[in-house]
Amino acid sequence: MPTLENPRYEAFAQAHAKSALLIDAYESAGFVRHRGQPSLLALQDEVAERIAEFRALQTDKENVSPFGLLASLQRIIKAGEVSENPTLVNAAPVAILDAPRLQVELASHCEYERKHLNKVFNDLVAEEKTVERPSPPPEAPAAAPPPPRQRPSVAPRAPHGLLASAARSPLALPGLSTAPSQGMAARNWR
Repeated sequence: MPTLENPRYEAFAQAHAKSALLIDAYESAGFVRHRGQPSLLALQDEVAERIAEFRALQTDKENVSPFGLLASLQRIIKAGEVSENPTLVNAAPVAILDAPRLQVELASHCEYERKHLNKVFNDLVAEEKTVERPSPPPEAPAAAPPPPRQRPSVAPRAPHGLLASAARSPLALPGLSTAPSQGMAARNWR
């Protein structure tokens, strides 16, 4: 699709395709900031198609694999052959000349990378062989486990007077002492 006739519409489509919010793209295109107009502009058929076209071009640009680069050059060539846009017509011969050169450069770059990775790998393998690894320390003989703890035959006795002081406590449990304490007799429980 050719560029939009209105340059502000074109700027809006480009900004929104680059993931700007509608309202920000609208303002960056030279319009006054408004809440509803950006969405109405984005819904116009010609603007929506242009945004979709820019997004498709962006996904093509993101594919930087060798095959992606050659495919994008092929698209430029085809677009230039059928276009009336002078920029695309001029870009087609340049892309035709660049494609074989890029392919040769790509092949030499891949070969260099392969050789470099082989060299690094071989160096690492050689280094592994030359470095002596310390042997693991000999394991100590397993000691016999300690005998299990047994319950004492006689439980320790409570400190002298502990039970008597617990019986006199206001929180004393019933049945600890047969004689009522002074504090308990003075209280009137209901």
